[in-house]
Amino acid sequence: MKLKTWKRLLPMAISAAALLGSSAISNAQNPPYRIERLDRPDRPATFYDLNNFGVLVGSLTVNGVEQAHLFPHSSLFFGTPYIPLAPASAGTTIAKAVNDMGEAAGSLSHFGFDQRAALFRDEQVTELGTLGGPFSFASGISNHGSVIGSSRNAQSIDLGFLWKDGQMTALPTLGGQSNVARSINDAGVVVGSSQTSSPWNESHATSWQNGVATDLGTLGGVNSAALDINKSGHIAGWSEINVSSGTRHAALWYNGAVTDLGKL
Repeated sequence: MKLKTWKRLLPMAISAAALLGSSAISNAQNPPYRIERLDRPDRPATFYDLNNFGVLVGSLTVNGVEQAHLFPHSSLFFGTPYIPLAPASAGTTIAKAVNDMGEAAGSLSHFGFDQRAALFRDEQVTELGTLGGPFSFASGISNHGSVIGSSRNAQSIDLGFLWKDGQMTALPTLGGQSNVARSINDAGVVVGSSQTSSPWNESHATSWQNGVATDLGTLGGVNSAALDINKSGHIAGWSEINVSSGTRHAALWYNGAVTDLGKL
């Protein structure tokens, strides 16, 4: 099945999901989880992300080369083979994130040349460029097609970026040298972490919106990091809880407040 064919069937999947909604709710207290192997011994696969319709993306090793693939893993598509997101001529390709439209973001490398962030959409591969340095990679994509990731700049500093409407823009730091972008929601809010202006090389959980960086703070420790954000603006991550021990707890940021979620 080609990618365009699968995308034409996406409305069917959405309708089916709605029809199955009541059944899913009734099984919510006892979900029928199972472990299922999705790769083949002769073609090892690694999956990195899935969307709200159970579609997975990652890479499949073909003839010793990693190639970005999509796997429409839902009850409508059992038995459907992997769908390549890029031609073999593109070289090494990896899909790290997928949105609900089936668009994926990741990276490509032209057979040994530097890694570059890439967008996989409508059976086309778009190289997103860099911030002036030799490499970049994408790690997230919104349902509006905005892509986030990291790139080295001309000064050999690694910075998070936002790619939107064909343009890659560096995300500002909290006064330090570098930062990392981890996730983006459909409101365009990016989260991750950034070095601060502290002489002790502190790194704090950070959100970015409209080009402005906001320090989300910590639970009392030195370092923290935001790892994901949902459509409601809840931000999940971790934070050190005190200066002396460096012990980390899961943390939730919302409406300017941080909540200690404890640890296992």
